[in-house]
Amino acid sequence: MKNSNISCAILAGGKNSRMNGVDKAFINMNGVPIIRRAINALKELFDEIIIVTNTPEKFKEYGNECVIVADIIKDKGPIGGIHSALNHTSKDKVFIAACDMPFLNAGFIKKILSAASDGDYDCIIPKTGKGIEPLSGVYSKSILEKTEELLDGDDFSVRRLLENCKCGYVEADKEEMECFININTPEDLQKLSANGN
Repeated sequence: MKNSNISCAILAGGKNSRMNGVDKAFINMNGVPIIRRAINALKELFDEIIIVTNTPEKFKEYGNECVIVADIIKDKGPIGGIHSALNHTSKDKVFIAACDMPFLNAGFIKKILSAASDGDYDCIIPKTGKGIEPLSGVYSKSILEKTEELLDGDDFSVRRLLENCKCGYVEADKEEMECFININTPEDLQKLSANGN
């Protein structure tokens, strides 16, 4: 059943500098672009999917399934994408997903959504043995003012935002860790290909 109270936003606005300029959203894995893999997984969970990008024209083919929007304040990294998603969502909360994570786990996302619906928190963030994963969490519209304060300054760290919010955390089990694998470099992609992904 789709979540009607929380929307989803895929952040696809990075500069892709470590991928030699190749847009990570369109990297093919087994013949399927990562962005398509993400949409296929997320549309089973959400009735509203937003793609936040600085190049909306590249994502036109997904316009019948997703709301395509640009960063309102550009070149501020993921915090700018979160800010734009919160401004454009029709819901009170939004689940943030990075476009370079090809193994989104529906079961784990449901755990995050459940915690977000039960708890009185600004944000619900996954936590692993390696630390927190802020680009797989739920953010409430109530933090819009805090995001704007950060964007007005010179520290655009999502972690700094979280330090100023009331956060709840969801522990990831060992078998759920795969969903946090992301592709930042050509070497990351080669490793996944070598492992048959």
